[in-house]
Amino acid sequence: MTSALLKMENLLGIQHFKVKGTNNERHGVALVLRATIDHIHPLSLGGRTSFENLVTSCWSCNYGKLNATLEQIGISNPLDRGTKKIDDWDGLSSNL
Repeated sequence: MTSALLKMENLLGIQHFKVKGTNNERHGVALVLRATIDHIHPLSLGGRTSFENLVTSCWSCNYGKLNATLEQIGISNPLDRGTKKIDDWDGLSSNL
């Protein structure tokens, strides 16, 4: 959890931001910071769970998109953007 969220929790009190049904009782604001897997073409419209149809998305964008197609919300396919290679990235193994 980011220090800003911890400061907010300390300032306002955890009781205002609990995630219902969880044991860790962290606030729901933290959901916005979680990465999720999003189906580019929604399952409800025949999309499949395959690498070609999945992208990483923040929770709020994934939830907001719901069953809409990219065309319906007016954005381009994220897979068409390509990837940027970072030569010195170690895959976070230095943090283990």
